[in-house]
Amino acid sequence: MITQLRHVGVVVKNLETSLHFYKDLLGLKIRKEMEEESSYIDTVLGLKNVRLKTVKLMPPPGGGSVELLYYYFPSSPQRTPCAIHERAITHFALTIENLDQEYDRLVQQGVKFNSSPKIAPDGGVKVVFCQDPDGNYIELSEEL
Repeated sequence: MITQLRHVGVVVKNLETSLHFYKDLLGLKIRKEMEEESSYIDTVLGLKNVRLKTVKLMPPPGGGSVELLYYYFPSSPQRTPCAIHERAITHFALTIENLDQEYDRLVQQGVKFNSSPKIAPDGGVKVVFCQDPDGNYIELSEEL
């Protein structure tokens, strides 16, 4: 039986740029940083000679985390980010307080959005999608 969502893993091209986005702009807090290089990580990832850095970030009140992964080796292949409607894991969602204010602040910082925040048809949530520096979609939601 599943008891909770542990974390979402995001492979990044530039760790410092991504940390600025997730930590400084979105407000996630670093919980743990680790350099990984071992037969264990090779085995669980199904790769050879893996060397990577992981940074686990938590939202201020806790809950599931976002894990940024930067691969020194093997290098991550260049790819076109998934379109929001592709069959893949295309986004993850974060709950935000005062979404309109956060949207305005993030727009001023150059964050790319699909639209301005919109209230869902059922009236229970206000939602907007943005993209991280690697083009991954993040749903920002405010419960109303």
